[in-house]
Amino acid sequence: TDVVTATAPHPDGDLCATGQVGEPSHVVVWSTLTGDVKRRWTLNAGCRACSCLAFSPDSRYLACAAQDDDHVVYVYDWADGVLAAHAATGAKKVLAMSFSADSTKLVLSGDGSAVRRKDALSGEDTRKARTVFCSGIPEESTIDQANEAFAKHGTVLCVRLRKAGGSKGKLSGDATVEFATVEEAAAGPGA
Repeated sequence: TDVVTATAPHPDGDLCATGQVGEPSHVVVWSTLTGDVKRRWTLNAGCRACSCLAFSPDSRYLACAAQDDDHVVYVYDWADGVLAAHAATGAKKVLAMSFSADSTKLVLSGDGSAVRRKDALSGEDTRKARTVFCSGIPEESTIDQANEAFAKHGTVLCVRLRKAGGSKGKLSGDATVEFATVEEAAAGPGA
């Protein structure tokens, strides 16, 4: 389709990536100077659109958040046209993302929750086994405070603070924490 849902300028300024609505959905890298298409990918079956895109600062990678049931994030080595990594991120849409300055990590922000992912995405999905549910967190806690508290138990990849039902922005005191390894999750809070 011609309905663009996401854009990302390339670090050199001469290229741009766009994501589209449709089944199938496409991501296109094109020249801002000539309009020539440099690369095109068709997203997975069941993807309704691309919700956001981000180029890495080193210009090598392009991340794409799919609007499918698992909200998969794809990371392409865009110049070579190959998929470098992908991972399902859960039931909430990914609405914004950015690479770290050294292009090795990807930070995601989700629909209705505060999310911070610190390590690069991996093709192997052990997220459920590495995730711990916690309660009793002070309702006034920030994502940074929660991340700092859980980091005492291991390498924290992601902290999600849950909102109270029916409230606007008030937290419930519950969180899910994703650790880097299954072992850290098993030895983490509440173990």
